[in-house]
Amino acid sequence: SGAPKSYRDRLLAAGDADTLLTRVHTGRPARVLHNRFSDEFEREGPEPLAWPLQTLAAGDIYAAALDRDDADYFPLYAGQGLRLLKDGQGAVDIIEDLVAEAHAVFSRFVL
Repeated sequence: SGAPKSYRDRLLAAGDADTLLTRVHTGRPARVLHNRFSDEFEREGPEPLAWPLQTLAAGDIYAAALDRDDADYFPLYAGQGLRLLKDGQGAVDIIEDLVAEAHAVFSRFVL
């Protein structure tokens, strides 16, 4: 993955309860891992700007955080499949596992 190490580490350590659906990063709803930026903005910040203005307004913060690999200040997008992640497993491996599991389930229904 080309994701920063701090992002990968947070994804691997996270569970379903570690995500939230928020507009704070882009102005559009997105599922992300909790981090300092999202938590403080949700708690004390103003209403997020409409997309794409929110991304533009916070872009310098995100860029600086990415340069420092500081996962507290850039969006940590994480979908509902978060629990499927395993250390060292790439996206292709995850999809192949999902397909194999789906075949196993559906094969039980074939007469």
